[in-house]
Amino acid sequence: MLGEFLPFLLLHTPKLKSLGQWLNTMIYGLEILKDLPGYKDYQNFQLQEFSYSSDRNYFCQPYIGFVPESSEFKNVRREMVRYSNKSAKRVGHRSRLYHSKRKQINEDVELMVSSCPNLKKVNLVVHYKISIMDDTHGTVWDPLLRLNNLVELDLVTMRFDNVRALLTTVGPRLEKLTVECDEEQGTGSEIVHLARHCPNITSLRILLGDKVLRGEMTLHFGQTFFRKLERLTVEGNVHLHGFAFLWGHCQHLKYMRIGLVVSNELTNTNVLIQDVFTLLFQVNKMVSLEELHIKNLKIRSLAMGQFLLDNLPNLKKASNWFLDLYGEDMSAFKRHVKKFRDKGLWIDYKEW
Repeated sequence: MLGEFLPFLLLHTPKLKSLGQWLNTMIYGLEILKDLPGYKDYQNFQLQEFSYSSDRNYFCQPYIGFVPESSEFKNVRREMVRYSNKSAKRVGHRSRLYHSKRKQINEDVELMVSSCPNLKKVNLVVHYKISIMDDTHGTVWDPLLRLNNLVELDLVTMRFDNVRALLTTVGPRLEKLTVECDEEQGTGSEIVHLARHCPNITSLRILLGDKVLRGEMTLHFGQTFFRKLERLTVEGNVHLHGFAFLWGHCQHLKYMRIGLVVSNELTNTNVLIQDVFTLLFQVNKMVSLEELHIKNLKIRSLAMGQFLLDNLPNLKKASNWFLDLYGEDMSAFKRHVKKFRDKGLWIDYKEW
């Protein structure tokens, strides 16, 4: 769906609450609408979800779309070209300073907030492959603080540096957060940044594709992070330090789904062993955990399998267990599992 069609939708669907996650041309549509006679001060109090991409050059190509006929809008193709060029010139030239790029984002966010003050969820794509922002550029995102109902952020970024200030600004009010990153995750400071500035989130999804979520060597167990988090999903592999950080801090976690836990980027084998779990349970006993889904979790001994089952009192679902057991140990494990299945546990495992 093209941004040029948005004025029609917004004007003729007064109860519309969302246009979905991927319609990133909404800013473009708002600009067209506000330039129409009589709509300069347009506001939409019903819309609860808004999608925005910083890549104005891509999303503002000259398409032929809906524009209400008026004395100022008589030639649709000409007007679309004019709006496209107007938007593209703002950030389209490589010679532009980073200040201009930040200024464009700030103006777009201001337009979104002033036009749609009751948003609960914002979907943001910050497409720059270079760092144009750092922790000191919180003013770029300050307009978002006027969204009193904002509780959810779905974020796609090419470089995490470009959203650090964003998370610092709005993180404390978020309850749900999705972060999709298209780069290697540096030293692991990124997950610590999320934990430090998003203390109230109950749901966290991190999408990494074929990359690895790293963690710092320092696990920060002396600080209080992620104490309200109940659902954690990492679509991608997790470095052992990152896993230890997440397990140790998520004291009230109910749902965990992650990829392989690895020791480096070159391996594709899950490195979790009983000794690791024994140490982590000393930090966080995971008494609230109901679902545990770790990709290719290798049960390397009967003692390890029994340890996990015996020490997760509220576990209801588990999957992706690979049993490296033989003979009597395999039979003993199946007998042990049966006792938990009789109490309602659903577990999916395969013999190695």
